[in-house]
Amino acid sequence: MPSSLTPGSLRQGDHACSWYSTDEHRDSVAAPFVSAGLLANERVLYLHTDSSEDSVMEMIRRCGTDTEAALADGSLALRPAADVYVPGGGSFDPGRTVERLEDEVADARRAGYQGLRIAAEMSWAIEGSGGGDLADYEHRANDVFDRAALTAICLYDRRRFPAGGPSPGAAHNLHVWPDAPSYSRMLSVSITHTPRPDGLKLEGEVDFATSIVLAEALTRVVDTAAGDVHIDLSGLRFIDIGAARLLARAARQLGSGRALVLDAPSRAVRRLLKVLDGRLTAGFVVTEDGVES
Repeated sequence: MPSSLTPGSLRQGDHACSWYSTDEHRDSVAAPFVSAGLLANERVLYLHTDSSEDSVMEMIRRCGTDTEAALADGSLALRPAADVYVPGGGSFDPGRTVERLEDEVADARRAGYQGLRIAAEMSWAIEGSGGGDLADYEHRANDVFDRAALTAICLYDRRRFPAGGPSPGAAHNLHVWPDAPSYSRMLSVSITHTPRPDGLKLEGEVDFATSIVLAEALTRVVDTAAGDVHIDLSGLRFIDIGAARLLARAARQLGSGRALVLDAPSRAVRRLLKVLDGRLTAGFVVTEDGVES
């Protein structure tokens, strides 16, 4: 089960997807994602398939970005997606595409940018170019995200990906929505900031419908905390695997020297944490009644 985020919550290392059914939905995800990257001094690459270059320019311009200046100074680049995934009209090669991805990140860093940000319309994969290998590519690309200054949203048009076609969704642990949706079930979780120690207190239940609220709260506290971040789980009755991955993501984003401290999780929460990949939980410190375990 993926976790839900908004475009503003994405950070380096995130490899997310967004399934949409209208152009307006796609633009409401892609435009703020691109704008945030430019503001953060990241090089932004938009790979278009269904959209024209002019429509992408207009979409980004509506966010207040001087698109002509960004194109001129190299901070923004627009390319047909097929030129990146199937250059020269050949077949799609996941291994070589991952190598090109790594080269793009290295070029952005050498040029002085904080990293690379990619928004990619993925409909090229259903146009006879070897899209059957797409899930393999998405899984391989995750290794690059684990170690590189890279953030990406893969944009999938539900109108063009029929049932039985390429299904790469399992490679993405993060799904991006335009805004925090108004689920009545959001009342099932309470998230409050705790100043001493700096962190959050979770009460109730966190699942797919409410994980978007957790994602926003974790992003804020990770960005602002000076030291370790404590998550008080003593009042949490349930957490699904997607929400648990959000905790792992927050631990990774704290980097070396800081830890995500999970205080007093219930037995059910502990059992779920144990099924996560060891790489994900490496940044956790788990305590019970204030004692590390």
